[in-house]
Amino acid sequence: MKKTKKTSTAFPFLFLLIGIILLVKWSDRLADQISATPRVIKIGVLEEQAKVDLIWQFESANSSESDPGEFKTDSLYLAATKAFKREQLKEAENNFATLINRYPCQAELLNYLGLIALRNLDLPESESYFLQSLKCKTDYVPAFINLGLLSSKRGQTTKASSYYESAIALQSLNPKPYLNKGIMHCRVEEWNAAIDALSSAIDLASGAQKAKALAYRGMAFGNLGEIEEALNDFNEATNLAPSYLFPRIQSAVFAQDNLQKLASIDKVLQLNEEYAPGHFYRGVVLESMGEIDEAEKEYERALQLNPNDEDISEIMSDFYIKNDLFEKANQFMAQVYKNDSISPKNDFFKAKILSRQNQTEKALLQYDRAITKADGAYPEAHLNKGILLKKQGEFDGSIESYQQAIKERQEYEEAWYNLALAYAAKKELDEARKCYEKAISINPKNIKAMYNLALLFGEMGDNELAEKWLKACLDVDSSYIKAAYNLGLHYYKKEDFQSAKITFENLLQQQEDYTKAWFNLALCERKLGNDDLAVLAYEQAINLDPTYVAAWKNLGNMEARRGNIDRAINQYQQAIDLDRSDATLRFNLALQYEKQKEYQLAIIQLNKAVQLNPDYLKAIKKWKDLAEISNDQDEILIAQSFLLSLEGNADESYDLARSLHKNKQLSLALVWYDRAVDKGKTGPWPYYWKGKAHEELGEEPKAKQGYLSALSENPVHKFSLYRMYLMLSESDQNAAQEYLNKLITNYPDFVKEKNL
Repeated sequence: MKKTKKTSTAFPFLFLLIGIILLVKWSDRLADQISATPRVIKIGVLEEQAKVDLIWQFESANSSESDPGEFKTDSLYLAATKAFKREQLKEAENNFATLINRYPCQAELLNYLGLIALRNLDLPESESYFLQSLKCKTDYVPAFINLGLLSSKRGQTTKASSYYESAIALQSLNPKPYLNKGIMHCRVEEWNAAIDALSSAIDLASGAQKAKALAYRGMAFGNLGEIEEALNDFNEATNLAPSYLFPRIQSAVFAQDNLQKLASIDKVLQLNEEYAPGHFYRGVVLESMGEIDEAEKEYERALQLNPNDEDISEIMSDFYIKNDLFEKANQFMAQVYKNDSISPKNDFFKAKILSRQNQTEKALLQYDRAITKADGAYPEAHLNKGILLKKQGEFDGSIESYQQAIKERQEYEEAWYNLALAYAAKKELDEARKCYEKAISINPKNIKAMYNLALLFGEMGDNELAEKWLKACLDVDSSYIKAAYNLGLHYYKKEDFQSAKITFENLLQQQEDYTKAWFNLALCERKLGNDDLAVLAYEQAINLDPTYVAAWKNLGNMEARRGNIDRAINQYQQAIDLDRSDATLRFNLALQYEKQKEYQLAIIQLNKAVQLNPDYLKAIKKWKDLAEISNDQDEILIAQSFLLSLEGNADESYDLARSLHKNKQLSLALVWYDRAVDKGKTGPWPYYWKGKAHEELGEEPKAKQGYLSALSENPVHKFSLYRMYLMLSESDQNAAQEYLNKLITNYPDFVKEKNL
């Protein structure tokens, strides 16, 4: 017979159904989420201290009236049950162990031993006793219920559901399996499933059990945004059981703002200053307000009141992890798992620490250990593993992990959402769509899934559905800025400028420093012909962000159209100072200088515009026109060179090269000799003049190459023979003589003229 470990003298929570929601939420923050802060803090499930809680979460042992059991007449049984009720667990354990030796294979006695092991936080031994109880009596409902809750506590929701369904099949009118099943669904944020199970419990239960079912159903309604229904359930639960503080706390949590939440929680704490859940939830609210130090104090107070409660310790571990207090996290984890060393949660939290420290490979291995310990049934670990794999770009691996999480928990909203993100990253848009829609079906208020689904439909070209889902986001949260902004862009793209204007104006009423919204409002006003309002909106965007180049540029365009040349010049110059790579800005500034007859200033800007964009035909033509007005021959030639590069033929290119050569712009001339050849200019002359330009630049080897290329076109090209003779006269007299001989043979008069 196994001996249970010594129990603590401090009375813990009876395995509080704490915020597993928070565990999942905090772990899921590794994901690339695109959503606004929820209006309601999504918090997990805390329960009252055992001494004031109205319902013991685990099912007490009992026997059928038709089969009372011989052991019940034993005086030791009476002593054991009395000790159990008085929390004298060691005495109770010894007595029940003696009884089971006297009366082997009694389901009730084994169930009692399982409950004692539970209270001693020895989960493996507890599970063993419950399973033995079912071997002795296959239809023993308390053991099924207790195994369900134990599995739920370990995160094995599929396994837990199976146990609860077995209990329901045996006792369909027993509210307890429905209640526990509903609470389990709350823990994993399966709100609709929770409402279904808890509604059944409410129909069947009375008194304290009904109050508890109402409290948790209220939580589910609240997290789905059905606040009125939630408050009705909380009020009814409080009326049924006035000393039951949990619904009072939940009502406080669903207040409209954080200050109201704190005030309402404080009222509950006035009823019982040592009510640990009140301190815990106070910490949740403070943390959401960024008051980290104060939140930590409240969490620690909750744990101080219940020092052996492992669920609060898990929340504390997570709190320290996300605030990079790893030493404290490890201390708490050591406390949490001191009596359950085989728990996969130990490895799960270690993995989260490694992930937080950017030790991705080690974190993945640790998640795998957690999954192995849980026999594969660890949806949160699968989810977080998938998130890490996606961060590494391993989309196929992440998809497999998300699918495993969903296999274990079919209504796992976060897994469906992240699966959609992975498919979207792989451009498997239809699969992504299905997953977003599934996440929304699980939680109709999932605003981040709605938003991404809208973006997805936009990418797929279905603007009508994109608009529908952006509006759905705003129906859930009218202050969701990203959705409002994108809806405004959507209206603008379909040229519904009035609707776009209204959308941006509404957005700016909520966030008046949203620079891009001011910019887009200006675009709408311009399209609607409200130039003065457009100018004001651009100026507001610039006031908020003086580096907003597009706003400076558009404002310059507006002033240019309105004839305010000096203002336009100033705004274009401001934009150019911020972005020197925009050729259009240079062109627009040049046009303003042209209006002032500042042609040289205009030419400088046009020159720079063409340098930035050599194919900028409008700028090149304007450059040439202004150069001709100024009679600046150098600028005319340069502008002409760029113009011919876009529009000229071989002969025009050659003519331009000759003009540039004559004007001693040798480097540019060389470019145009090459372009003339590229465009089809034949014969020796472009090569000859190319060689001559190189010679004038002192580049003798390149000059020789040019002359030789000319001679390959015409072996007796007079001027190429002559230049080669001169260049070789001192360095290679024999080669020079060969070129001279060809000149004498073919051009005797030329030789005589040159005195060769």
